[in-house]
Amino acid sequence: MVVVVMLVAAMLRSWLHWKTPYVPGMNGGYYLIQARSLLEKGHLGIPDLPLTFMLQAGVASLFGHLGVAPERAIILAVKLCDSFLPVLLALPVWWLAREWLRQAGRDERLALVPALLVTCTAPPMSVVGDFQKNALALVWLGLLFVTLRDRHTSTSHWRGLTSLVCLALVGLTHIGVFGAALAYTGAVFVAETAVLADGRAGRRLLFAVAAALVAVAVGSVVLARFDPQRVHRLVSALTRPAAFLSDGDRGAPGGGGLLWQLLDPAHWLASLAFLGVAWPAARTAWRRRESLPAADVILVLGLAAGTVAITGPWIAGDKTGRLALIAFVPTVLLATFALVHLASERRLRQVALLAAGIGSLTALPMLLFSPGPRAGAQGIAEMAQVKPLITDPANTLVVAGHGTEWWVAWVLHTQIAQPSALTPEVWQRHRTVLFLENRNGGPGGPGGPGGPGGPGGPPPPPPPGRGRPGGPPGGPPGGPPNDSHMNLPDLPASTPVIYRGQWLTVWRVDTPVSAQTNE
Repeated sequence: MVVVVMLVAAMLRSWLHWKTPYVPGMNGGYYLIQARSLLEKGHLGIPDLPLTFMLQAGVASLFGHLGVAPERAIILAVKLCDSFLPVLLALPVWWLAREWLRQAGRDERLALVPALLVTCTAPPMSVVGDFQKNALALVWLGLLFVTLRDRHTSTSHWRGLTSLVCLALVGLTHIGVFGAALAYTGAVFVAETAVLADGRAGRRLLFAVAAALVAVAVGSVVLARFDPQRVHRLVSALTRPAAFLSDGDRGAPGGGGLLWQLLDPAHWLASLAFLGVAWPAARTAWRRRESLPAADVILVLGLAAGTVAITGPWIAGDKTGRLALIAFVPTVLLATFALVHLASERRLRQVALLAAGIGSLTALPMLLFSPGPRAGAQGIAEMAQVKPLITDPANTLVVAGHGTEWWVAWVLHTQIAQPSALTPEVWQRHRTVLFLENRNGGPGGPGGPGGPGGPGGPPPPPPPGRGRPGGPPGGPPGGPPNDSHMNLPDLPASTPVIYRGQWLTVWRVDTPVSAQTNE
């Protein structure tokens, strides 16, 4: 039956992908250019963790051997991989839930509910096309949880290696999930020391420290090979946790970072919601540690501690939402464990059916109103008219808002940059620098029905010779706050326009312009 859940999840994800000829989400085009770079050049075009793109490039290569045109093959591969691979998360979640139900003498079919929640509800549907690395890494995270439990249910010393393999897979896929995986693994080791009071705590802790050092060392080597900047961020998170937690304030309206969020009631409510699930599960596991299998007690305590650690009010900025997406999977498992041991058989069925129904309904708005690619279908299509104007794409840099820049690279084959990356050196390194405004995407985004760029709405008029994308109707001038990676800086009125179309305007900028001073 879990296969049915996986097929339904794959169908829903496929629906979101094939509603558009492009790839949905803010970063959908990113996966296309990375897979194409692997196929054409043998390496990633932008430093990143490689596993997701390697899988996509491999599938695209297979389609190419079957006669599919190269770019069409890449689009198919990216959509298929993101439609079918993330749904594998249902397997480890279902397996753990089934084990707990079986031990408690409950109906094992109820294990399908947590499998459905982690694949067919709003959180997993919200990342379709956009956070493809994140979605695949969650599969390895789910398998990691199984292997951490399996270490205590098997007499084989080799079982511990499976956890290292899962950590390696996560580390090759997504840095954020890798950090969370290390936190969960460390929490499980600490729980193991507390639960197994057999006089071997020191030896067990020494092994955990050694394993952590090996994992960090190997991970650093891998990251240094594929994305050195992420090594710096990971080391910074470990050596300066306070600075890391308060960094990235784009998610905090008005700024303020960690202090602002500590005073924000909504942020506390989100943290308390995760704590409200983690606490009863951990309390139940600890109180029944004499009657429950040690493997389950250790895993549940570790998942609870890890979840609280990565969702607490000390997490600031845009990390809050990203870590909450990661924590959703162990939170579903913790809720399942708590209900299995605290609810009656009748109440357990009622809650399971209610959760399945409400969870499925949360995905409906995304399935019905998904706007497709953040750059807008019309804006992407119009880029084909810009392509003949670029005579030397290898030496041309196009600056565009976040979400649009990936499609610029895909269609125009140029180098790209976000507005926040503008420095005088940019003009020294590139023969031609262009600024591209996309009124079908950009900060205002492809709006809903009747909105700017949305179905049924007329296109906005082309701007005059001076360019800066404005914010959404009724919003603050110049777009939302802290969006320097989206908004183009103001340009002098004399800046030459090389293309002005229905949705796109392209300027040739010959002198340095600062994103900070908006000269």
